[in-house]
Amino acid sequence: MVTHGAELLAERIAERKLSQTKAAELFDVTQSMVSRWLDGSCRPDEFKRRIIASRLGVPVEAWFTSEERTELAKADESGAVPAVCADDVAE
Repeated sequence: MVTHGAELLAERIAERKLSQTKAAELFDVTQSMVSRWLDGSCRPDEFKRRIIASRLGVPVEAWFTSEERTELAKADESGAVPAVCADDVAE
C-alpha cells in the first residue's frame, strides 16, 4: 500500500532532482530500500521517518495508513493508547 508519505517522498526526490541512490545516502539506507518505500512494499521505521522529515520535509504522520489514522483518531477521542504492532517497532 502506497502511503501519502511515499507520495510526498517521491515528490521531494523529484523536486530536488535526486536519484534514488542519492536519496538513500541522505537516509543511510540502500537504494533498494528507498525503492521499496516508494512502491509501498514497506515503510521506513520511526527513526528513518524522522530523518526523512528533517531532511526532505515529509511529515512522520504521512507514513500512517488510513487504518492507523483511524485508530489514532479513536485513541485521541477516548484517551486510550493504541496497541503497537511488533513489526512497527524499530530494533
